[in-house]
Amino acid sequence: MHFTYSNGLHDEAITKQVRDLLITYDDAFIPPLSQRESSTQEALGPAAGSGSDHAIDKYLAALSEQHFILALDTDGAEDRVAAFLSFRQHYTCRDLGGDRHPCNYVTTVLVDEPYRGLRLTYDLYSELFAFIVDEGGILEPVATRTWDSKDASKANGAHIHILEQLGFSLVKRLRDDRGDGIDTVYYRKDLSTQRAGVMQRLLSTHTLSSFVIAGILILLTILTAVAYALNGFGEVAGELLLAFTTSLLVSAVCLIIDAVSQYRLARNEEYLLDMKEFGIDQLNFDKQMLLIERVHHAHDAIWLSGCRHILNSSMASYLQRAVSRGVRLRVLSSPPWSKAYELIYDDKDKTINNYIKLFRMTLICDKGVQCSDVADRCEFRFSEKPFFNDIYRIDNTIVTSPYSYYGAKRGTHPDSKREATARDFFTLVTNGSSKLHDNMYEEYATLWDGCACKLDNERFIEAFPDISYLQMTTQEKFDRIEACLVPVSDDEASVCQDR
Repeated sequence: MHFTYSNGLHDEAITKQVRDLLITYDDAFIPPLSQRESSTQEALGPAAGSGSDHAIDKYLAALSEQHFILALDTDGAEDRVAAFLSFRQHYTCRDLGGDRHPCNYVTTVLVDEPYRGLRLTYDLYSELFAFIVDEGGILEPVATRTWDSKDASKANGAHIHILEQLGFSLVKRLRDDRGDGIDTVYYRKDLSTQRAGVMQRLLSTHTLSSFVIAGILILLTILTAVAYALNGFGEVAGELLLAFTTSLLVSAVCLIIDAVSQYRLARNEEYLLDMKEFGIDQLNFDKQMLLIERVHHAHDAIWLSGCRHILNSSMASYLQRAVSRGVRLRVLSSPPWSKAYELIYDDKDKTINNYIKLFRMTLICDKGVQCSDVADRCEFRFSEKPFFNDIYRIDNTIVTSPYSYYGAKRGTHPDSKREATARDFFTLVTNGSSKLHDNMYEEYATLWDGCACKLDNERFIEAFPDISYLQMTTQEKFDRIEACLVPVSDDEASVCQDR
């Protein structure tokens, strides 16, 4: 699977495929796309417009001028659009705060039926986040809208669940906006200000006012000097004395402001020093964005671990690019057929699909063939021991997160049921000069060295040449992957053979 960005639709073949997808899944949307004249219209109630294949062209015309993230299946003779995400930049609307709150607005997300189950919606959003980060400057939030209902059969529950997993927050609900019991819901995700411009940084550090006052003082000094030069040294001396007194007063106010700022800064520095002594370089509440940025800039090695590989599979395209440019990759897994996995999770089919997707997209290049030397730079090992947290080593830093189990709603509708789930409470980054980093490193290395089996990359590529594995049963997928396992060393040969 290859992901690409396009500013509008210009390729005739791609445009035709997008149109065919819009027609095929027209009725999957509420209201149908053929009853809309644009992707941002406000009137979405029943009978919003006339539906027909020809009417879909109005919607397509509106989309054609927008930005696209395309997921292309490159395994066949011709590239096939498997999924796409369209969005508008610097978009404003009343329901998202008006002109003072521009955003990157996602207008349409669509995945073709044969490719569902590959978590392509996660990938499309991940590619969008990465595109926004690569642009630099002030990072505007990402926003979108969809529909929700107390009746699960009428709600867009799958999309809402994905938005929640990606860290989006519900910002507005318009009840019965699309019909009786069908609400329009707006979601937004604020991105990091790590690459914000100078003005944004001054605002975020509360230093802009100090610079403004300093500028005013300088301007007053210049004006006073000019006035004194033009009027001579006579009676204006008294006026100069008054101006000097005023400047002293302003300076005193500046000193007070500076003192308060320095006090707050000193308290913050004490807290940060304590964190650094413990080994924490950074705290983050958006693990996905943090990892995308670090993988994007990795130059030496990436180590991953996981049981279900939900996040790792969603970053597979970025991992592929990193490996293609020479980065060495290790992936440590507690596989779904192991007893350790069964003690915690039971969604084996989704998990094994994540595994296959992660392995395929890392090992297979854009045109469906193995990249040169990639197999030698990638190693996938399987541990029978349980993991207590995911560990990501990217070059000389380690990223990890403690988990929090709690009852969360499936969807955001007020009447949605609660279910137990596990999520990252926060994410921390450690460096190579701390004890915490060394402990995390040793934990990963111990589990890695204790593995008896690893994946034979060549066998895997032959066993899973395309996405036809989605039609297999869970056990068939297990059997194929286990047939690709080889011992890590001669001493472990009997262990792998006994599987």
